[in-house]
Amino acid sequence: MNPLPIVDFTSTVACDGVPTVFTNNSSINVGNLASYSWDFADGTNSIVTDPTHQYLNSGVYNVKLMVVSDNGCVNDTIIAASVSEFPVANFIVDNECDETPISPLNTSTLGGSTSNMSYTWHFGDGNSFSIENPVHEYDVAGLYPLKLVATSNLGCIDSVTKYVTIYPSPIVEAGIDTSVSQGFSVQLAGYAIGADQYSWSPIEGLDNSDVNNPNASPFSTTLYTLSVIDINGCKSSDSL
Repeated sequence: MNPLPIVDFTSTVACDGVPTVFTNNSSINVGNLASYSWDFADGTNSIVTDPTHQYLNSGVYNVKLMVVSDNGCVNDTIIAASVSEFPVANFIVDNECDETPISPLNTSTLGGSTSNMSYTWHFGDGNSFSIENPVHEYDVAGLYPLKLVATSNLGCIDSVTKYVTIYPSPIVEAGIDTSVSQGFSVQLAGYAIGADQYSWSPIEGLDNSDVNNPNASPFSTTLYTLSVIDINGCKSSDSL
């Protein structure tokens, strides 16, 4: 009695769009293997010993290999081959003022899920983190390329780069310390570069707390603070 072929094969776990490589490990105890017939479970087939096949979609495919010996004995097996989806890397990030950290929100997905992925962030200033949702503060104001690399648990990779702006804080000087006799007034010499709004505090003794140079008539020694905000919402302050 002639033996049946021992049918076996392995396949690479491919990312969607990358060919799957099949390795035929079939054997027979006596005689030789004469032919092979592959059914890739997507309506296509092959008679190559070790085929490479391109699936059109991700998923799990129950691949069938049928082997015929030189004596006409036939055996087959079915083994699943996996094609992994590529992750879709994406995030949301807001521009921030100098000395305020960014907190990008990771919105990457893998087949509608956020699990089974790892992440690496490149902040464009020489720093990188491997965390899902990082917090990072830049040392210098400027425009930085922020890159996110998303990797699935099967090694499929996608990346996205967006630019984040770190605005410089406005420059403000409340002026030099000064003195005035009680019952008299003195003009405060506030100065700012890039400021859009001015606010002095406390308001007691001031004729206008929303300008850079108000007249002050305090009843006692007072520490006045000038706070400014620029068009980007960045703030600075100084006191006299």
